[in-house]
Amino acid sequence: MVGWGVGVVDITMNDDSASERLPDTSTLDRLEFTNTFVRELPADPDTIVRPRQVTGAAYSRVAPTPTAAPVMLAVSDEMLDALGIDRDEAT
Repeated sequence: MVGWGVGVVDITMNDDSASERLPDTSTLDRLEFTNTFVRELPADPDTIVRPRQVTGAAYSRVAPTPTAAPVMLAVSDEMLDALGIDRDEAT
């Protein structure tokens, strides 16, 4: 999990042919997530989580805090349209 920061994430459809789509396959299941931010930018080599100055790195890794009942806070209609995801499927 990437900690605080801004990054670029490539999300593309993993869809060979529209005619081969299964009716019960959701659009979200067909997305391929490629995190170029983590793959191409330098990570903080120090894995101890504490407030400090981080130099020579684009991000620091942290363990996520488990959430008992996560909820969707916001959805970008423009991004849903760009990815071909129905709003009902995203919420």
